[in-house]
Amino acid sequence: EGQIILYDTFLNDVSMTEILPEIETKTLVICGENDILKSPKHSLRIHQNIKGSEYVVLPECGHVSIFEKPNELITLLLGFVLKNK
Repeated sequence: EGQIILYDTFLNDVSMTEILPEIETKTLVICGENDILKSPKHSLRIHQNIKGSEYVVLPECGHVSIFEKPNELITLLLGFVLKNK
C-alpha cells in the first residue's frame, strides 16, 4: 500500500510539503549534491519542514547515492540508526 502511494505521488506530482510537519519520528534527509531529479534545494525544504530532522548533502553525488556513494551512505545510515536507537 505504501508503494502505491509513493508511485502515485511521483506520477501525479502530489505535494506533500504540508504534511511534513506532522512527522514526529527521527528523520535523516540525504541528498546528492548533483541530484537533477530532486535538487538539494528540494531536500532542504523537506528538512526544514520536519522538526528535529538532520540534513546531509553527499558531495559529487547524484540521485542514486546507494550506487554512487555506497560506503558514505552506509556510514551515514548506520551512524544515524546507532545514534537514535
